[in-house]
Amino acid sequence: MLANKSLELLVLMLVYSHLQ
Repeated sequence: MLANKSLELLVLMLVYSHLQ
């Protein structure tokens, strides 16, 4: 579950970068 949370955070960061 911890790994999943880390992956979600990474995806969120990527999406944020794309939005900007």
